[in-house]
Amino acid sequence: MLKLCWAHYSEDAQFVSPVARNLIDRSILQNKKELEEYWRTALARISSLEFKLDHAAWDETRRELNVVYEANLNGDRKRACEIMQFDTSGRQVRGEALYGAII
Repeated sequence: MLKLCWAHYSEDAQFVSPVARNLIDRSILQNKKELEEYWRTALARISSLEFKLDHAAWDETRRELNVVYEANLNGDRKRACEIMQFDTSGRQVRGEALYGAII
């Protein structure tokens, strides 16, 4: 069983995802409670989940991490990128998931 941990998010973390619109009727999530609702709903529908890292880039000035990967969810493979910004304590304050070509 996958255990979800929210300690790495700030209380008012914002997350943008086109997938969220399909699962919980909004694509912009405004806080940890909404993030948890999204992830619990999403994970309940996923029977297999795999991520293969392509590359990552860190911008120290913006405290921003960009991660490019291949996502395999229930056998559907696609390219993806996530952009994450962090506060000075290392908690994520903002994120956005972008999905690309099906492979």
